[in-house]
Order: sequence, then structure tokens, then C-alpha cells
Amino acid sequence: MVYLGRDLRRDMDVAIKFRGITHHDATLWIKREFRAVASLRHANLVELYELVAHEQSCYFTMEYLPGVDPREWVARPSPGIQTIDLTDRTTHSAVPVQEARTELSVTPVVSTAPRAVPEVDFARVRQVLAQLAEGIAFLHARGVIHRDIKPSNVLVVDGTVKLLDFGLALERRRAEEELARETKLVGTAAYLAPEYVERLTVSPVTVKFHVSNILSKLGCTSRTEAVALSIQQGLIS
Repeated sequence: MVYLGRDLRRDMDVAIKFRGITHHDATLWIKREFRAVASLRHANLVELYELVAHEQSCYFTMEYLPGVDPREWVARPSPGIQTIDLTDRTTHSAVPVQEARTELSVTPVVSTAPRAVPEVDFARVRQVLAQLAEGIAFLHARGVIHRDIKPSNVLVVDGTVKLLDFGLALERRRAEEELARETKLVGTAAYLAPEYVERLTVSPVTVKFHVSNILSKLGCTSRTEAVALSIQQGLIS
């Protein structure tokens, strides 16, 4: 759960990611998330500040981002267009490792009514892709794999793309040890790379699947179009 708070020492608003400790392994998730990225600073990554463990709770503070979902940011206003599907919001990643999984927090409502295709500003789609690629490349160069890249884990703040929610992030040097502790698939089902589902292996290569899925959500009409735009931006080859 994330709250808005005030850091008096820094004299600034911060987001506080909090969880009560209901299982001795639960703290591993939040500590792993903090450890993986707390020392990293990049314009396209959310900035983490301080980790605190007190009695039966654990939390850390991070940059407060009053941004918008990238799907909303790339959509051109048009009358009669239905609300963009945001059903992948909220990743329940901070659960005991033995029960680790990510679930959708909203059940999509099936409608038989025809749905208009929203107009998309592809210049903005390219901006999102380029900045997201910069953040991902920075992580990979420092041995960190996010594992849950999806639109609801991205915010656009005044044109700057920010990648957040590192609850499933792995440091490559510890990946084998951490994966051995997980007995179930973790992540968001629609964004899981085939090699992870089949062999429980993760690597920077899985970003190809994540990014093409994100692009399809941002308005690309097919996986082929999404991959083509990724190649054009130099994100994948």
C-alpha cells in the first residue's frame, strides 16, 4: 500500500510504500525492492530514499510522482471514446515468497457494445518508448532486472517517463538464489515472457516481450507493429 506523506528533513512530499509484517519472509520482498534500486539514480526511474523497519511494519519512502498513466498521456481527446482499459493496475508483489504471485486487482467487465478505437499521438508513444528504454538500459547495465514492466508501473510526469514498482526486481548476481525461493510464477500474467513461464528463467532479453505488450496497450494495433516500433527506436534487435 502506498501513502502520500511529508519528509520533514527533506522538506518535501514523498510516497510511502508500507506493508505490515504478516510473515517472516514478507520483509524480504520490500527489502529486496529497496536494495535493488535505492542507490540508482536516473531521470526515468523513481527515486527511493529511506527504508524503515519498526516492530510489525516495514516501509520505505520514495519520490512522489503526480503523474498520469502513459495510456492516458498518449491518447488524443476524442468525443465518444470509452475509458482506456486500466485493469492491470496494482501488482500484489509484496507477499510471502512461498505464495508469491501477482494478481489483477480489477475484474474486467465484458461489454457487447462496439468499442471505438482511441486516437493515439504516436509522437508521444515514441517519447514513452525512448525514455522507458533509457531507464531499462540503465537498470540492465547495473545488473537489475525489473520483471514487471507494464503500463500501470509507468507514470508520465510533465513529459518525463518514470518506471516504478520494483517489488519483483532481481539483481542478476543474486537471481539464481532468489528464484530458488519462489515456488510460483510471479508477475502480471499478460506480460510474462514465454521463457519465464516455461523455464522460470529471467534475463534482460525478456524486455522484448514486456515492451511489445506495453506498446500494444499504448495504441499499436498488433504485436508486429509494436515490435517494429521497438526496433525503430533501437530498444531491441
